[in-house]
Amino acid sequence: MRSATKRFLTVFVCLAVVAPTGAWAQRPTPAAPSTTGGHPRVAQYPGAYSATPETLPPGTITNSTISAGELSAQDSSLDPDSIAAQMASSPFVAPVTDSCDAYFGRGSACPPQWYVDQGVRLLVRGKPRMVPMGRELKVVPVLQLPGVIDSRAVNYEAQAGYTLTLGYHLGHDSENRDQYFEFSYWGMNHWNESYSVTGARLTVLNYSFGNLFSPFEPSNSIYDSFVPGFNRADEMSINSRSEIHNFEWNLRLIPRGRADRLVLHPDGRWEREVPQGCQWQYLIGLRYLTFDESFAFRARGRITQNGSNIAFPTGDYLSFTTNDMAGIQAGVEMHWRKPRWDFGARVKAGPYINWAGQSTYCRTTGGGDDPFAGGFDLNFDTRANNAKTAFVGELGLFASYKLRKNFNLHASYDFYWVSGLALAPEQIRFETNPSDHIASLTTLVFQGMSLRAELLW
Repeated sequence: MRSATKRFLTVFVCLAVVAPTGAWAQRPTPAAPSTTGGHPRVAQYPGAYSATPETLPPGTITNSTISAGELSAQDSSLDPDSIAAQMASSPFVAPVTDSCDAYFGRGSACPPQWYVDQGVRLLVRGKPRMVPMGRELKVVPVLQLPGVIDSRAVNYEAQAGYTLTLGYHLGHDSENRDQYFEFSYWGMNHWNESYSVTGARLTVLNYSFGNLFSPFEPSNSIYDSFVPGFNRADEMSINSRSEIHNFEWNLRLIPRGRADRLVLHPDGRWEREVPQGCQWQYLIGLRYLTFDESFAFRARGRITQNGSNIAFPTGDYLSFTTNDMAGIQAGVEMHWRKPRWDFGARVKAGPYINWAGQSTYCRTTGGGDDPFAGGFDLNFDTRANNAKTAFVGELGLFASYKLRKNFNLHASYDFYWVSGLALAPEQIRFETNPSDHIASLTTLVFQGMSLRAELLW
């Protein structure tokens, strides 16, 4: 035993001299372990340095105490006087641990092969730019036309959607990083919001009609507008429907930190522990995002003469837009890891091409019976498409809690900036003969929280 100890000390000194910057030199040798204190101690064995799972000899990490004879029987090349043999004969029980961290389940040498993360995402979308739709004609005390309805009149409530991430471990590269391929999807968030307004009645000569008017140009005065339905209306309403879907294919790079440690607890229990604190993760990949929207502006009126109904003009202006955005993105995540808990933030951004399209339909009825329209009715369609540059940025704050080594709960709050969008209400133009045109310069902000569960194997 004494000669074996001398040989070990000689080898240890040589390694300390020739490799002062190596992994061993970076680990100070603590005092001998004790089970009398209230804090766990890093694994330390008689005549050995602080042990890590990668440096322990074969047979050391087992499900039971191993004697020196058993170690020799399992590995004929193992010296009975080696470190492992000394561990078996020491007063401490040989480490009884899993091959992964007791809390995180992701040791430095045992990343999961697969993981799936899915849950629900509540998302709120931003409003479009202002497009005036309806005005209310008042003649007391003076003639005035205050706006009563526009494209921003609806309130978009939080809507639930689905989120999924599937990851596969590609391997460990030469830069000491674990590489994962990830497919992510979130979407199925649908918004369906409406708003309406009812006006008062006006009387001109022996005619009575509603006091709601649209921005369609009048001829000589507000009473003589050629456009029926949308003018002299009793009621105006808008309806906005939209949905979003997001697909991502990413390569995730997770640099490995220092090696895991075996920790001896006061009750004699050994656990494998990954380094706690800050960890950075990086990703690069592709994103495909779709955002489709429809917008309807409707007006209904009733015109009477001498108390009798003579016309029921209507107006319907419908707009539909599609946005198909594809591009590359890069991102970074900062994780702050504690036992069972993981906190952090993420940032992702990239340039995109948006293939946008729009179609609008405008119809009015009742022009033949409306004495102010002179038999005039609107009936036109427009269509347009283009491809322009766009941008998608993402910022998120997240936290996770590990219930089991292979099961985590996640919560996050995320912000998304999407620019270069074509929105349906912004395609509406109050012209009697508009040209084919598409407006696709709007930025929308989406925000909301996610609750998810993750399974690793």
